[in-house]
Amino acid sequence: METLQTALERKFPRLDASKRILTETLALMLTHLQQRQQLESLFPGKSFNWDKATQRQLRLVLMWETDANDVDFHIYDNQQHHAYYGQKSLPTGGTLYADITTGYGPECFSISEPKAFPYKIQAHYYSKGPMGYGMGVLHVLKSEGLISEFRPFVVMKDRAFVELGKVNK
Repeated sequence: METLQTALERKFPRLDASKRILTETLALMLTHLQQRQQLESLFPGKSFNWDKATQRQLRLVLMWETDANDVDFHIYDNQQHHAYYGQKSLPTGGTLYADITTGYGPECFSISEPKAFPYKIQAHYYSKGPMGYGMGVLHVLKSEGLISEFRPFVVMKDRAFVELGKVNK
């Protein structure tokens, strides 16, 4: 949590959505920690199935390690609805934050009550810029941040789509 708090104190002038992503991630962690501590103090010795209790949110965060390029985030639900920079929301729920066109990201897609599993995820190397390649990672956070998964990618061809897999329940 200290890392998130330190990051929140920094300014990221080129990265519009960074403050929102960091703030929401910290809030999720604090909310979960507070709820867990309250329940454990009310019911000492009782074990809880935390995986079941916190399965409501899905956050997908796309980041990349190259400057001056544009990697676009594409999300499809099980009904083939499509969220991307031109259509930031899915009718089944979820919103894409920002469209970072100057490198690094992050771009975040968040669904508070995901119902349209599986979600198909792609990165589109829209403009490679002077670096020539795009190297990054998709961070999948499920169950209020309790389940976390990283999916690295490298792309070298301009305008290429990279399949980053599906996200299931």
